[in-house]
Order: sequence, then structure tokens, then C-alpha cells
Amino acid sequence: MIHVDHFIPWSYIFEDELWKLVLSCRDCNLKKHSSLPPKQFVKLLMKRNDLHCDTVKGLKKSLLRLDPELQQERAIMKHYQNCMEHGFTITQM
Repeated sequence: MIHVDHFIPWSYIFEDELWKLVLSCRDCNLKKHSSLPPKQFVKLLMKRNDLHCDTVKGLKKSLLRLDPELQQERAIMKHYQNCMEHGFTITQM
């Protein structure tokens, strides 16, 4: 069964923004729960967002809400770092 996971935990950003939603298997999603994925996955998320921002309806608008200058790396890494500073752990996948 496929799950939709919040890359940056929903318990940190209470939004279902497309830029942070990813597909995952049930076991990975339940294992990650309210934690962060390993940092190496940030680059994959950004690559996915870049590749599909013009083809997935609403993704570009979501990225613009994240950062009006479309500098998602800075914005996503800021959220990632803030999560760690607020005690969110990293779950090895």
C-alpha cells in the first residue's frame, strides 16, 4: 500500500503543501512517523520538485509559498535544521 508522507513532519509545519509531500511505502511512513528522513533525501526532494514544478498542478504555487524567490534549498534546509533544533530525530530509512 502506498502512503503519502510529509517530508518535513506535519507536527512541525501544520500544512499539506505539495512541496513537502512524498510517496512512501506503508512501513517507511509508519517508521518515520514524526521524525525527519536522513539529510541525503533533501537533495532528492529538491530534484523532484525542480523536475515536476511545471507539470504537477499546484506544485509551483506551493514552492512559491515556501519561498517567493524559488530558492527552495535555503528554505527547506532552514526547516530541516529548525526541526532538528526543536528535537525532531532523524530516522534511518
